[in-house]
Amino acid sequence: MPRYYLLAFVIFAIGFTVKPALSHRMIYAVSIGFDQLAVSAAISVASMVSFVTTPIYGMLKDKFGTSASNWYIFTMWTLALLSFSLITYSPFMIYIVCIICTFGSVIGSMSSPFWVTDLFGTRDYGQIYSDMLIFSNIGIIVGSYAFGAIADLTGTYLSG
Repeated sequence: MPRYYLLAFVIFAIGFTVKPALSHRMIYAVSIGFDQLAVSAAISVASMVSFVTTPIYGMLKDKFGTSASNWYIFTMWTLALLSFSLITYSPFMIYIVCIICTFGSVIGSMSSPFWVTDLFGTRDYGQIYSDMLIFSNIGIIVGSYAFGAIADLTGTYLSG
């Protein structure tokens, strides 16, 4: 049971950060002066890049196993979150940030099925994975609200 609750917490935390960060990146970029069309174009380019970045994670998982692929995906998502601080440096950076996010955001869609299978096998996969989707969705709801509330209360997405 401790593995179940730890996995639930990790998946909640991923839900708390991935979808809200991706959803709020356009609002953030526009709030600091980017044109909506430029941000939309950057997100579109990143979406096209995802046809390459998404299979990379699956290939790493297949070739090197869960531990190595976890290092990769958590590093990429951390870099994606940190990359938001680069947006302000130049108009070109919005493209770089969106592409970096594409590498890391795979954690939100592909990781949990791998982890459930690796930790619990396939016998109760349907029930456990369904539970994890609930934790993920709760994280998405809470994270979306939290990031939006912070921006509303402070008037900015920037800290400090």
